[in-house]
Amino acid sequence: MNRLAGLAAVLLAFTVVYASDPKAVDFNRKGGAAFKRGDYKAALSYYEKALRVNRSVEDFEGIATDLFNLAVVYRKLGERENAIKSIDEVLGMPKAHGEMSGIRSGAAYLKAMVYLDSGDYGLSEEWAGKALSFCRGDCPSEGRVFNLRARLALKNGDPATALTLGLKGLEANRKQGDPLEEANSLRIIADAKLASGDYPGAVDHYESALALDKALGLSGKIALDLTGLGNAYEGQGMPDKAAGYFRRARSVGEAAPSL
Repeated sequence: MNRLAGLAAVLLAFTVVYASDPKAVDFNRKGGAAFKRGDYKAALSYYEKALRVNRSVEDFEGIATDLFNLAVVYRKLGERENAIKSIDEVLGMPKAHGEMSGIRSGAAYLKAMVYLDSGDYGLSEEWAGKALSFCRGDCPSEGRVFNLRARLALKNGDPATALTLGLKGLEANRKQGDPLEEANSLRIIADAKLASGDYPGAVDHYESALALDKALGLSGKIALDLTGLGNAYEGQGMPDKAAGYFRRARSVGEAAPSL
């Protein structure tokens, strides 16, 4: 497996650990472990060490991987400028160095997410479009980009466009076999249907998202699904049933302090 091929597919869930130099491999693995346990400062240190190793031997794919990982960690730390700086270095690498379409698309998507975090929706949409333009053939980030663009459409008060983009995201994520993003697509579709007044349709999609999120054990997403179901039943004039879902959402949130 090309070490860059799966980068976009693991965005924001965990970072990439592939590298060729044994020292870089070790640093990447330690960085990934630190990231997963939420020790972002340690992850940053390990990825910086991996980057130095890969720069010293001009392993360009390793360099791109390390920069990508650093950008993910910087985003988690809220260091927007450092995240963008790392991403821009990836985007500026010559295309001849490895199979760069996947990493370029993933990096552009990550840049769009950084701008989304800070409320720069115009720049977020711009970079989401660039992420799609970088896709060539089988593109792991495609479904995620459609999800992002659908979210932006909802923020802009355009549920019809959000629904169209969410459906495209759902198709792409199912093709990639990415259940986390498939659930996100289903929730976005449900949100769009809720905003359009299609409450039964919203219920169906929230329930489908809920089933996937439960299987993945994602408490934060489960709470969102339950809240959406509450809103959908409230919209249908069923306050008692809505209240039951709201209580469940609150219970999940109280049981998961990290939400």
